[in-house]
Amino acid sequence: MTRWAPRLLLVTILVATSVPMFAPPASARVVIKARANDRWSDGGHIFATIGEKVIWKNPTSAPHDVRSYNLGKRWRLKRTNLRTDSRNKVVRRFKRRGNYYFRCTLHSFPDGSGGFLGMVGIVHARR
Repeated sequence: MTRWAPRLLLVTILVATSVPMFAPPASARVVIKARANDRWSDGGHIFATIGEKVIWKNPTSAPHDVRSYNLGKRWRLKRTNLRTDSRNKVVRRFKRRGNYYFRCTLHSFPDGSGGFLGMVGIVHARR
């Protein structure tokens, strides 16, 4: 019986240390906030992992909305008013790698080459 004791101890240690490896991952998220100066947080360049929840909010007292637009990447984000003081949000999970462009239609304008200037941003979805 004593010759099994070291093996039993080794198996017990391996099982006990492997449990955290198989625990479900924490709910990851990225929050994009409208700013009072009609800009998005982080300068509008947002980095997210594929599958991570991306959330747009408006903690300011100014009206804002968010809308997707395409520059080489087809994706949709329904135009949504972001009510003041973060009383609602827009949520999206990106399933593929790429750059996803978005803007506030109230505070952006066409740049003449298919893009926009002003309150614009990009979600850089990566693995």
